[in-house]
Formats: sequence, C-alpha cells, structure tokens
Amino acid sequence: MLRFLLSRFSLIIPTFIDMTLLAFFLIRLVPGDPIETLVGERGIDATRHAMLLKEYGLDRPVLVQYGIYIGHVLQGDLGKSIITHEPVMNEFLALFPATI
Repeated sequence: MLRFLLSRFSLIIPTFIDMTLLAFFLIRLVPGDPIETLVGERGIDATRHAMLLKEYGLDRPVLVQYGIYIGHVLQGDLGKSIITHEPVMNEFLALFPATI
C-alpha cells in the first residue's frame, strides 16, 4: 500500500510540469497578439503597445516567460480573468465546491 502511494505521489511533479507546459505553449499557439486582444478593437498606439509588452513580460524569451509563469503558479497566482478582471484563483475557489 505504501509503495503504491509513493508511486502515485512520485507522478505528481512530472504531471504538473507536463500540464503547465501543455497549457502554456498551447496558449502561445493561438493566433493574434495578446495585447491587441486585451485592448479590443479600438486599437492601440505603438509606444503603448511596447510598454504593455514589457509590463506583461511578453518581450522576453518564451522560456523565461514559462519560468515566470511557473513561479506565479507555485505561489497560487493564476492571473486575472480577461472577462471579469478578478483573480482566477478567487473564481476557482468559488466554483470548485460545486464540482465536488
């Protein structure tokens, strides 16, 4: 029984890494510019666009962005919802009991 539990717990870290890699890179495959999606159809000037790229860290290499993403996830920061502008963790905690 203990051996079974240890084998299951040893799979947690590789599964976590695989799922975060999959989610992170699938999001990066979505066509379009995330900043332009964020500001909507009204557009944005080039200097503001560059400033937002730097603010969100999108001007850094993809592997650096992934490292920052993992750091935030490990701290419980899943970001903010684009629609409600609320922290995703708050929405998750509010809706998770219904899932159970």
